[in-house]
Amino acid sequence: MPIIVRCKYDYGQIVYVRTDVDQYPRQIIGVQGTADGGMLIKLSTDGDISWHYDCELSSEKDLMLSLNNN
Repeated sequence: MPIIVRCKYDYGQIVYVRTDVDQYPRQIIGVQGTADGGMLIKLSTDGDISWHYDCELSSEKDLMLSLNNN
């Protein structure tokens, strides 16, 4: 029986991590289904790879967060 993982983002799409005070753009390079039925999204930025839950991501940059960091 195949498992279908549906993600609201597309491969190659640029997203932002909601808690990243620098609001660096990251590119989606993978998606992984988890045993509990969840999903992790693999992101890349400047050669660094990180895994995040869908709820941690935004397709829009949080300007207020990045401005408060400076």
